[in-house]
Amino acid sequence: MSTLAHDRKRKRGPYKAYEYRDSNAVLPQSTYYASLKPRAIKRRKRTDSSDSRPTPRTSEEATLNVVNEDCNLVTSASACCLEVDLEVECMPEFDLSLPTENPTLIDHLDEGEEVAESDNEYSNHSDSETLEEELSDDNDDTPTVENADHFNSSDDSEDELEGNTLCKGYSLNLSVPDKIKMFLLLLTKKKYNLSYSAAESIMELAGIFLRTDTFFQPSKYLMKSVIDSYSFSLTVHHLCPGCGLHIGILSEELNEKKCGKCSQTFKVYENLKLGYVFLYISIKDQLKILLENGLDPHLLDCANRQKMSKGAYMNKIYMMERCTKILLTRDLYLLIFFIDGLQVAVTSKNLALPILFTLNELPLHIRRSNVMMASVWLGKKKPIMNEYLKPFVKECWDLSNSGLIYRCNGTTKKKTIKALMCISDSVARPTLRNSTQFNGRFGCGLCYHPGIKLQHQKGKTRSYSIARGEYPLRTHNETMNLARTADATGLRQQGIRGVSILSDIPGFDTVRCLDLDLFHALVNTAKRFANLWFHKRYNGLPFSICSKFNDVNDRLLAITPTNNVSRAPRSLAERSDYRGHEWFYWVLLYSIPVLKGFLPSKYLNHWGLLVSSMVMLMQNCVAKSEVVYAGRSLKQSNLEIDYLYGKVHVTFSVHLLTHLERSVEDFGQPWTHSAFVYESFNGEIKNTIKSSNGISHQICKLMQLKIALQTMKHDLFYAMNECERQYLDKMSTSSKKLAASHLSLGSVDLLGSPQIKRLTEECFQALAKAGVSCERVRDYPFYDRCIASDELYHACSYSRVSKQENSIVMLENENVFQIYLLVVVGNSCYALGHFLIEKKRYKLCEGVHLPHFRMFDLNPESSLRCVPLSEFRCKLLSFGVKFSRNEIVIFSCVNVLNMEMLT
Repeated sequence: MSTLAHDRKRKRGPYKAYEYRDSNAVLPQSTYYASLKPRAIKRRKRTDSSDSRPTPRTSEEATLNVVNEDCNLVTSASACCLEVDLEVECMPEFDLSLPTENPTLIDHLDEGEEVAESDNEYSNHSDSETLEEELSDDNDDTPTVENADHFNSSDDSEDELEGNTLCKGYSLNLSVPDKIKMFLLLLTKKKYNLSYSAAESIMELAGIFLRTDTFFQPSKYLMKSVIDSYSFSLTVHHLCPGCGLHIGILSEELNEKKCGKCSQTFKVYENLKLGYVFLYISIKDQLKILLENGLDPHLLDCANRQKMSKGAYMNKIYMMERCTKILLTRDLYLLIFFIDGLQVAVTSKNLALPILFTLNELPLHIRRSNVMMASVWLGKKKPIMNEYLKPFVKECWDLSNSGLIYRCNGTTKKKTIKALMCISDSVARPTLRNSTQFNGRFGCGLCYHPGIKLQHQKGKTRSYSIARGEYPLRTHNETMNLARTADATGLRQQGIRGVSILSDIPGFDTVRCLDLDLFHALVNTAKRFANLWFHKRYNGLPFSICSKFNDVNDRLLAITPTNNVSRAPRSLAERSDYRGHEWFYWVLLYSIPVLKGFLPSKYLNHWGLLVSSMVMLMQNCVAKSEVVYAGRSLKQSNLEIDYLYGKVHVTFSVHLLTHLERSVEDFGQPWTHSAFVYESFNGEIKNTIKSSNGISHQICKLMQLKIALQTMKHDLFYAMNECERQYLDKMSTSSKKLAASHLSLGSVDLLGSPQIKRLTEECFQALAKAGVSCERVRDYPFYDRCIASDELYHACSYSRVSKQENSIVMLENENVFQIYLLVVVGNSCYALGHFLIEKKRYKLCEGVHLPHFRMFDLNPESSLRCVPLSEFRCKLLSFGVKFSRNEIVIFSCVNVLNMEMLT
């Protein structure tokens, strides 16, 4: 038996017969693509000179059956995509003489130096001894420590770090049709959150269905290479394992590095294994790619940076007090960044800490899909913020002073980028400001309130009561003076531990630019009061209504919201699982009507102060007088908690709401800088993680994929046919697809099949009173659904959707109308229905104005009316509440959270 036949009987993984001269096996496609990647390959040294195994054949023989004569196409024999078992002795790199560009190498620089691309080429090694000398065991970067998850390999995180930089990409021999197929495949992968293996299997299955061997079937490696080619580079920054000092970018060729602060010497490779590193993505590169690939026309210019009406704050925040100090030229874009921890998995203690950012000039509906990420840390505890933020702050400084140069439509543009504000929760904000935590003395970073330490149940808590008076607000200059004193003495100065590195960003106010986060503040406040009302622990207290819990719950579950609300109300028994937007809807829209009649009047009126203030500040247009009124109401609400519930319940989240007036004066309404956008992206990050290995790398791959898709769309859209463009629109739309339009009349699309019938006498009279010319004996089409001005409307008779109510609308004259039928007469569509009768004297809360609520009788007007759809202003969230056997009130309210939720 020959040696080759004997070796084939071995059960130790797949046998790589294509390496040997006497083998006719073809080179697998995955091995072919792997040979193009410039990376170090581990090779065992032979000690037994009498090894009788055949020698590997030359690179020309290895590729004879793979590459055709013109060196441009790969034959179908390479489509088998066999995986290579790395445990078996690895083969040397083959010289695949394809006409590709040379892959770039990254020069490994010392601390403080820039990362540059090198034009060096990888030489082909035919001599095995030379290869063994250059490729040593030190290049085998396979850490086994849990904190080094960044660099472990798995199905979705098998990319390797080339030193300290992930190469930007490799030249691809793909035709334009194949690039379009790859683009649509990656778009589908992102849309449905597929793994690379799933995407690869989809294309393989498509080839089986088509029964062809020439069908384009990309491998996982090719998909990742395409993403790298159309995206940007990542850099690895080291931290000192002893003191946490930011060391910077280190070369793997540098065996050891000494910390300049604690003088600890550590090995670079071991630092990688232990996870004392973080990945950084250039802000400038991301902004440049996005602006050059179609994002620039969507940015608002100076013509839109103004008030829309005198004495009112509109949805442009540039005329606020804070922005008028830095808005000096029209060539200025503002940056909003967000920092918050993220638990990567329920079963893992690892914490991801990404730095997210957006351009403030982007409209809200575009901003959500263009969230970018600057850096990501992964570990069991947070790093020292002043060290972790050094690369980010340095680049913000460069963008503010040097600006960003990019090309758009053949024109070179230069824009100055300034950091406007930072959004973070109450846990992360003190670490950014370098101050005391929120539950410590002087824990508020916006004022000098020291907090009152009180006994609560079995522990202690800190109350922020203002019964003794209000405390002065902090300023940037005072905070910087306290920080310098704290650094010099080593002692806290009124809650300030030291200087924050964010103060190095030009024009950044470490007090006012680190704004409060309404998302977490309001959610925590809502949870606190819901527990006070419904938890059995407080049973017997004047404010407790836990005995009426079932009645309150039934009233809540009976509400049928509009289609703009993503989720129908859930039981209050499940409130511990409520998402953030559910708490917002509970506070602003559901709570007052649901609690009326159950919660004692003085407690309901107190709660109404909070609801009224938040509704005023959430409007699209807010008058200055309304901002002042809302601020006073929030302070009054804080003050009344002392004698209604007790000082112990004046929590830090409740205290933060008293600073909301100043926040609106600085940056506009809360929805202009809402944390919902970034929290939504954090959820997308969590869904991207497919494996416990290489988590930070998987997170960065998500950002690379988003940028690559933007670039590929800009480059390939012109070459796509109609079917491909339709599929692109389908994958790019996040909303659910409605029924196809049956008839279009201007801006009105009528959905579903109509009922063709004659007008009843009542319908004829309604149309005649509205001045519509029609005939009694003629058949007309009647519809029960339509889309007018991008808003979906239902007739009240439409019964296929039981948990939605889309038939109540507000007209331009502010009357409220209920749609009964939709009829087409000529080239126009009309709504037939009834006007609701308003109960003007009915009050929900005494002494509290709730501008978004309107109350109506259960029975509308008896006569049928006709209204053209052009008179529709907006759809109202409407529901009925039964207060007694004979009293049922219809509540209709404007959904003030449309902008906050970006619906």
